[in-house]
Amino acid sequence: RDPWSVNGLAAVAVAAALADEDFRRRTLAWLPMAREHLLSGLQALPGWDPWPSQANFVLVRCPGSATQIQEKLLRQHRILVRDCLSFPELGDRYLRIGLRTLTEQEQLLSACREILENS
Repeated sequence: RDPWSVNGLAAVAVAAALADEDFRRRTLAWLPMAREHLLSGLQALPGWDPWPSQANFVLVRCPGSATQIQEKLLRQHRILVRDCLSFPELGDRYLRIGLRTLTEQEQLLSACREILENS
């Protein structure tokens, strides 16, 4: 695949972010806890199968159509997650969910439980 292009403004923002050591330390301390929180919450959902991750997102196999779950999350709860349709090997059963604050993760998990209950 071709690399993603980056414009001049984005390049300046990246340089500033890389220079912010305090933010980097806080982020590196926060990521494992946030990742574990999301993984355990997704594992508790019946039929959901999250994969272990070292990234700032979690790949999860859904109990049904990921596209339908994605649409319900967006329409009913204003929560946007990424489907994995651009990865043909995964098909319509996987979502990629980015790490957010614990409060936002709880909102996501609650919305997913509600979707499961109403399916």
